[in-house]
Amino acid sequence: VGYFVFGLIGSGAGYLVIPVVSHVWAPTFLMPVASALDLSAALAINRTSTRNVVRAELHRMIPMAFLGAVAGVTLLVSLPRGAVLAVLGSAAVFFGMLTFADPVPKVGARQGWAYVAGFIGGACGALFGIGAPPYQIYLARRLTDKAQLRATVATVVFFSVGSRLFLFALAGLFLAREFFTFLLLFPFGALGLWVGSR
Repeated sequence: VGYFVFGLIGSGAGYLVIPVVSHVWAPTFLMPVASALDLSAALAINRTSTRNVVRAELHRMIPMAFLGAVAGVTLLVSLPRGAVLAVLGSAAVFFGMLTFADPVPKVGARQGWAYVAGFIGGACGALFGIGAPPYQIYLARRLTDKAQLRATVATVVFFSVGSRLFLFALAGLFLAREFFTFLLLFPFGALGLWVGSR
């Protein structure tokens, strides 16, 4: 179901997957597995929609997303599980309220917000596996074309998740057990992505 949503909007699997599965798996196990699934999904979308990507937005957001991911991974390995889950719940409520408060965003955000969205998205992605809301909140106020919005969000997610997964591997959080779990879940994510994309 999470990757059905990803297929529709170019991100968003974490909205469903992370809050539910975090009741079963520790964040330090869940985040690398979810990141590997997100990377696969973003790569699949990028292969078919590169012509719609707005590259100028990527140049502003991607470097900051990497710095945010460094900060997020550092916090993930140092904070206790209860603190990470409390912040995850608070972030989910905040982004949900923000969406309800402004369901049809007006276009016209300043370019400088790209740096803020990139950093916060990178940090939230590493900590909670839900990094796309800041990207979407910013880009929805910059791009009017749905295809451009979906493709640009998916591309930022691809680079952000790729750097996050690399950092997880450096921190010793993406090893054989996590990789095997990713392989078990991959067919289900791929099916959801295929249906959502259509």
